[in-house]
Parts: sequence; C-alpha cells; structure tokens
Amino acid sequence: MLAPPPGTRGPIPRHTPALLDALQLLGCTWTLLPWGKLQVRESFWTKVSGRLRVIFQARRLLKLQEFDVVIIRTAHDWATLSRDIPLLCAVRRLCPHLVLQFHGCDVDQLLDSGKNVFKLFNRVLLSLSDGNLVLSSQERQQWKVFYPKGRFHLVSNPFAIPEFSPPVLSRTNKDDIPSLLYVGRLVRKKGLFELIEAVEIISERIKFKLVLVGDGPAQDSLKAEVRKRGLQERVSFPGYLEGEDLWNCYASASVFTLPSWTEGFPYTIAEAMYAGLPIVTTNIRGMADHLESGINALLVEPKSPLDLSVALEKILSDKELRSRMKESNQEAVRRFDPAVVAEQYLCVLQSICEEG
Repeated sequence: MLAPPPGTRGPIPRHTPALLDALQLLGCTWTLLPWGKLQVRESFWTKVSGRLRVIFQARRLLKLQEFDVVIIRTAHDWATLSRDIPLLCAVRRLCPHLVLQFHGCDVDQLLDSGKNVFKLFNRVLLSLSDGNLVLSSQERQQWKVFYPKGRFHLVSNPFAIPEFSPPVLSRTNKDDIPSLLYVGRLVRKKGLFELIEAVEIISERIKFKLVLVGDGPAQDSLKAEVRKRGLQERVSFPGYLEGEDLWNCYASASVFTLPSWTEGFPYTIAEAMYAGLPIVTTNIRGMADHLESGINALLVEPKSPLDLSVALEKILSDKELRSRMKESNQEAVRRFDPAVVAEQYLCVLQSICEEG
C-alpha cells in the first residue's frame, strides 16, 4: 500500500494504520510505502526526487517479494495524476493487480464539457488500474459514466478511536451559547462562503458562534468576508489543530457543519459522530449514503445559503433534537469500526483479484 505517511496532514495518515492493522488480523500481510506530500512545504525538486525514490523502492520490493495487489491511496487532481501515472507505469508488469483508492475526488468535472486534456490523463490513469475504490455510490456511478470499462467498488474508511480520551461526554460549552464547528481545509468548494452568508442571515435572530478550524488558500478571503459582513464577534479562526486541541473543539461544540459541494465521506464527519455532535451538511455522496436526514443530520442542497440558514437555525434552536442526534450518531459511527471496514475492504480486494 502506498499512502501519505503518519505525521503528515490530512485524514489518510490517520486511518491508514487502523485499516492495515485490522487487515492483518484477517490474515493479510502488507508493506506500507510513503506516497504523496511528505511534509507541509516541499520544493519542486524535493517532490520530484521524493516520488522517484519511492517508485524505485516499490519496484525493488515487487521484484524481491510476491504481492497480490498494490493499493495507491490518492486524491484526484493534476498533482496526483502527475505522480500516480508514472508509478503505475513503473510497477505495471511487477504486480498482477493495481488498485487506486480515491479520496475527495472531483469526478463531476469529468462529466462537464471541456478540460479534454485532464480527461485524457484520467483515462490513461484508469486504463493502468485493475480496480478503483471510491467512498460513495454517487461517485461510483459518475466514474462509471466517464469510464464504462473501469471497475469501481464502494468502500468506507475506518474510524479509529483516539488513543487518549477526548472529553466528549461532558461538553465544556454546556450549550449556554450554542457553537457551530467546521473542521477541514479552508477552500471555496467546502461551502464556507455560503456558510458565512447563512450565519449572517440568522445572526439577528439567535445567539451562537462559529468556529472554523483549519487553514488553506481561502483563509484570507474568508476573514475579509467575515469583516465585510460585520461577523467578527461571531466567527473565529483558530487555525490548523490536531490531537487533543482538535478534540477539545469537538467537545465544546454544539453542532458540526460541513456545507461542501463535493466530498467522498469526510473523516471529520465520523469524528463529529463519535463526539456526539448533530450534523448539518449537504445531501451528496457519502453523506447521502451514511446519514439519515432528521436522525443523524439535517441535509441541505449544496450552494444554497438560504437552505443552510434554515437548517442551522432549526438545529441551534432545538436542544432536544441535538440530544437525539447525539445518541444516534454515537451509535451509527460503530459501522466504521476498523474490524467491520476491513472485512468489507478485503472482500472488495478479493473480488478484484478474482476478476483478473
């Protein structure tokens, strides 16, 4: 398996060890190689030399030892295409089955007009793989439309309970002033500008605060938007957090919100479920697959600040609804237990290998 190494940012390094450990308990043996961004800031030559070094390492391992499958846990953009295609070409003849697992892919753009070069490179990538793993039924359907010859399988990511005990059962906020929490990259496609607009719509009618945890290219624009709308007292930006600092944010929140336009099934949703948070998110992809509206979350259409504001006001105003969702989500997150996910994952890999 090739995946971002532990210690780097993002959800994949956090749940990959849990998946591999669970697969080992099922009788699998594995080798993990670092793939993708190895540190927060990398120069161009550091990137190139690092990727080439891993490709040579993978070839050497495959020549010395027999493996049934190579799994590449990756994303879906120009950066990942530029490294994954050379990797697949380099190991194509050395392993019988090559599998891509897409995290956070933007397959929607492959179904739109234009971007012919990008589409061409995606077809090249898919032609080199024997199977492709995605995180939602909607993505699987979209990929199949784009590349009918491909084999696309639905899997989940495991949720590993943190090693320390987060204070999720005794909320520090106590809901005196309800708190909305977002955790993730600060980028436009996460629906954060719609979220700021929705916050403004309801800010005169209800007391609450919004905490945006993370960093990213839209951070300065988001702060400017908050100032423009006069929401500085409502909205805070604590930056990128992890470990106990992050779990303290979950513990002090009343509601988790992720109004994203495009996702697979974000790890932060599983974290919020484990923390007992009710959720307001968009009715797309993995959220539509795994969250029942009114039970685990309030689901809204993407890119709709008005719909988002209605859902946020409803859940912030209804403490009983939040309490019911807390119980439902802490129960539902068990379906992402590593042991459960690993069994499903192994069945998919076996079917890919049997298909030839």
